[in-house]
Amino acid sequence: MSREFKLFTSVFEHFIISKRMPLKELMTRMERHIIVRTLNKVDGNRRMAAEILGIKNTTLHEKIKKYDIRLKREYI
Repeated sequence: MSREFKLFTSVFEHFIISKRMPLKELMTRMERHIIVRTLNKVDGNRRMAAEILGIKNTTLHEKIKKYDIRLKREYI
């Protein structure tokens, strides 16, 4: 098991158990976080981010609007 997966699992358990965060809210936050991190890695290149995430450019654009993600470097 990779170090990243172990970290992901521990964060996941922390939010569900300790914070009593509903699964839907947790998944929403995680999706936003992953999109932001990917956009940061590719310096805001939406086409490349969509390709890495395995989604269409239009889907990524919709999620950027949905989560109010700024296209400049955003750190979370």
